[in-house]
Amino acid sequence: MADRLMKSNRWILCCLALAVAPLMAQNPTGRILGPVKPQPAKESTSTPKTTTKKPAPAAPRRRPKAPPAPAKRTRIEPAAAASNGFRLMLLTTPGSLVEIEGLAPQGTGADGRLALSLLAGGRRQVRISAPGYEAWEGVVELEQPVTRLTRPLIKKPATGQLEIVVNESGAELLIDGSIRLRSVRGYPISVSGLSQGRRQITVTRDGYEPWQSTVEIGAGQSRQLKIELRPRLNPAMIKVPAATFLRGDDRGVRDQRPAHEVSLSSFEISRREVTNQLYKFFIDATGRVAPNGITYGWSGNNFPPEQGDRPVVYVSWEDAVAFCQWLSSQTGHRYRLPTEAEWEHAARVVGSEYESVGSIWEWCLDWYDPQAYRAAPRVNPRGPAEGRKVRLLGLEGPARVVRGGGFGRANLAPRAGQRSFFFPDRTRFDLGFRIVRETEEAPR
Repeated sequence: MADRLMKSNRWILCCLALAVAPLMAQNPTGRILGPVKPQPAKESTSTPKTTTKKPAPAAPRRRPKAPPAPAKRTRIEPAAAASNGFRLMLLTTPGSLVEIEGLAPQGTGADGRLALSLLAGGRRQVRISAPGYEAWEGVVELEQPVTRLTRPLIKKPATGQLEIVVNESGAELLIDGSIRLRSVRGYPISVSGLSQGRRQITVTRDGYEPWQSTVEIGAGQSRQLKIELRPRLNPAMIKVPAATFLRGDDRGVRDQRPAHEVSLSSFEISRREVTNQLYKFFIDATGRVAPNGITYGWSGNNFPPEQGDRPVVYVSWEDAVAFCQWLSSQTGHRYRLPTEAEWEHAARVVGSEYESVGSIWEWCLDWYDPQAYRAAPRVNPRGPAEGRKVRLLGLEGPARVVRGGGFGRANLAPRAGQRSFFFPDRTRFDLGFRIVRETEEAPR
């Protein structure tokens, strides 16, 4: 037991010795001398090594700010002057409407004043208008902060109104040589703002006699005017002088022979065939049936569009004679179809002056007889008393002479002696007529 206690104490002492060993010095004999005192460091005979920290770079020196340069005094351009608030102070007639380029229209007050703040300056187009006053237009320069404009309007002179009704459509109305209008049949044309006084009015339309008159216009008054255009029933004519000429052609076909001299009195022949427009006046007045065919026709009493100046076709010899009788009664002149001799003589003498020829055949007054030349009178011949029966297109009967034909605008003279015929109660797409106006010396 005692041995165990000694061994245990000895083990405890060893542990304590190990714990304090780092704090106690020990000589070579193993004895503990006491605590170890720290020794001062020995000075080294060599040059000590030193380290020097690099100084931080010095902050750059700031240059003193230069004093600001004095502001230049420059002219403000109008286009860049939005911040300057250009203004227009306007004085004009009260109740005016002011229209300025770039701005919505505005009205002036009861005192005629209007103040406008504009977004930009420069040149502005200005228009000022008011009922009963002459409008003013001009340009305003906006260069100053405030621009003043005084522009009173000039009062218009008192005016009147004119209401015109024309009996035909497509007529041109000319008022005082400057106002041009177009008529619509039966509908009134109102013209306002006419200055008071006498106004000159002219109305024209193709195929009608011109209408002209003056109308007195009063201030604040409205005049009504009804205009009746009259058809131009007297067509343009060419005078054919009295003469003796060689009729027929010995080199032609059988019904053109023999050639023989014929004397004729003077007469007048139309420059062109009777037109659709002129023939329309006739059927409107008489109720005669309008021309109509398989490939061509009128709509009621109206000819095809744009064909008023074209020769009327699909008219019989009887239609042509009735037209001449009606035209004579309307004008007081004696109109009729030309005789064969007259048609041929005019073609040789004045055919170059025709406005229209060579597009259709044309009715003549005479009956057709292939032997008529052999016994025909030599002065103002009118053809045989009756026609000889002929056959054509499955038909048979007496026929009337037709002249001309479709040969375009070639020379008429070489064809002047050519003859043909057709039945007087029949119509054809290429058959119309030209008319003669008798002179005082011409036999009836």
